[in-house]
Amino acid sequence: MMLKRLEESFLKQSQFLSDASHDLKTPTSVIKSYCDVTLSRERTPLEYREAMENISEMANRISIIINRILEISRLESKTFSLNIMDVDLKDLIGNVLKLLEPSALLKGVKISLSGEDIKVRGDRERLTEAFINIIDNAIKYNRNSGSVEIKTGSKEGRAIISVEDTGIGIPESEKERIFDRFFRVDTSRSVVAGSGLGLSIVKAIINAHSGSIEVESEVGKGSIFKIFLPSK
Repeated sequence: MMLKRLEESFLKQSQFLSDASHDLKTPTSVIKSYCDVTLSRERTPLEYREAMENISEMANRISIIINRILEISRLESKTFSLNIMDVDLKDLIGNVLKLLEPSALLKGVKISLSGEDIKVRGDRERLTEAFINIIDNAIKYNRNSGSVEIKTGSKEGRAIISVEDTGIGIPESEKERIFDRFFRVDTSRSVVAGSGLGLSIVKAIINAHSGSIEVESEVGKGSIFKIFLPSK
């Protein structure tokens, strides 16, 4: 039994390194290509500037991927600790919506927040990160002029937050894997690029708070993510 668990652990580590290498390879290759092409002959100052802007964008993407990998490692480590305090979830989500307002406006997505004022004991910074990821996904994978409805409630000692969008939806065959590291829903149905780490981070943060997350979805109609946290 112990040997089997060790083998599974090594297999997961190997797969994780393979996935991470694959995700880092693309922007690294793009940077090298830009450098090779730009240095192949003399360029105008404007051409050099455009090349540097593209290289900077790819470097930022690499930085985001690395930071998210490190974040997941920290969240899953036994040494990870939360800065616990009273957190007003509706207030926290309201602040997240202010941060994401430009993205929503750009896509014409209307966002609404309703429900109870609920307090939980948790790490405000980590919970903010979780809701940024989940709501940002609801905006990015939505249709133009779509909507995102966020509702807060409570039942049987648990805070319940639902995030419902009118986006592309998730196939039934892929719902079980969307919280896996580096997993992305079929890219042929969406032009949105991503690292495939956002929902992994969300799940790790919610699990660290003794909570859970689940999803209901229908292709072409949208998704509903429900987050459950122990209420105060």
